[in-house]
Amino acid sequence: VLLGGLSTLFGTLPLAFTSSEVFYTVFVGFVAICVLGLSHGTILLPVLLSLVGPTEVVISLATKTSSSSEHDQASDSSAEVESSSLDGEGVQNSDEGGDDELLDNGS
Repeated sequence: VLLGGLSTLFGTLPLAFTSSEVFYTVFVGFVAICVLGLSHGTILLPVLLSLVGPTEVVISLATKTSSSSEHDQASDSSAEVESSSLDGEGVQNSDEGGDDELLDNGS
């Protein structure tokens, strides 16, 4: 809303500096409509919608979403621990000797 209103105001701004009375009248009309539209879109309608809009549904969805996402995060982290400690056949990996191989290859 803000971008549309401001771009219309900037687009009609050259009409303010013309010597023609008709163009100046068109400019005043555009400015009045843009100011009215910007004030309704940025101030009046958000306030009215916040007073009339659904508050209980948004709150219940937010609490339901946060509790389910916490559960999902807990199960994801436990799955990561299990998969990092087991190799493809379900046998636990041990990285003993891995550092020795790195040192031998580097020299």
